[in-house]
Amino acid sequence: MAPIDTIKHIKFNELTAQARRDLKKTLREHARRLRAAVRTVDQGLKALAKKQKAKRTAKRRTARR
Repeated sequence: MAPIDTIKHIKFNELTAQARRDLKKTLREHARRLRAAVRTVDQGLKALAKKQKAKRTAKRRTARR
């Protein structure tokens, strides 16, 4: 898989059929990796929010006593 920064500006129509397939495959792989990265970040943020909520709840519980 080619690193994304090595891909130059090209006219898609002027590529050979094989090159077109390769490019599509590379772009699909990059998209998949980006989606995975976004998912990881989302999970992290969700966990953080959950932790903060638990802290708040604990503080409220101790304040009531």
